[in-house]
This record gives sequence, structure tokens and C-alpha cells, in this order.
Amino acid sequence: MIFYYKNIGYISYEINNDNIFINILHVYKNKRGNNYSYEMISEFKDFFNTKLKLFAKEDMERYNKLFNLYEKCGFKKIGKESISNIDNKCYRKQLFELT
Repeated sequence: MIFYYKNIGYISYEINNDNIFINILHVYKNKRGNNYSYEMISEFKDFFNTKLKLFAKEDMERYNKLFNLYEKCGFKKIGKESISNIDNKCYRKQLFELT
């Protein structure tokens, strides 16, 4: 399912066993750099009023940019971080939860 937020971007998500799992948080390129991600997540959480989970995948070139964004939005890391190599690019993955 997709939650569109104004003309700023969208959140792709799934509902599984009363949990909402965010697959993609996408801010349109021309709207980036204005803290819209935080605004989108806040609106999304208020709409559902429940616990949110997301599995973040961040490439090592932008180390901590994405993870810091999620933590700024109130997400907490759950479990251990993992590292993977896809098409000769290194990624780290982490499950996050927002209550």
C-alpha cells in the first residue's frame, strides 16, 4: 500500500499481524533537504496511531545519514545490524521500531 504525502513524497508500507512495516520512505528529489521526511513520518504515525517498524538499508557511502534520520524521527534500533554486499556495493541493514 502507498501513503502519499502532499506533493512531497510517499511511504510504501505493509500491514502484517497488526504491525505496520515501512518498506520505502521516498521524498521527491526536488523536495529533499527540507526535513520533509520527519513531517511525513509524523503524519503517517498519527494516521495509524500504532507501532511502526522499518528495515533500513543504507549504503556505506552515505554512512549514518539515513540511520540518523530515522533516529531523529524517534525510531529505535532493534536487534543487530547486518552488512551485505549487493552488486559490489556495501550496505548495512537495521530493523527500527517507532512506538
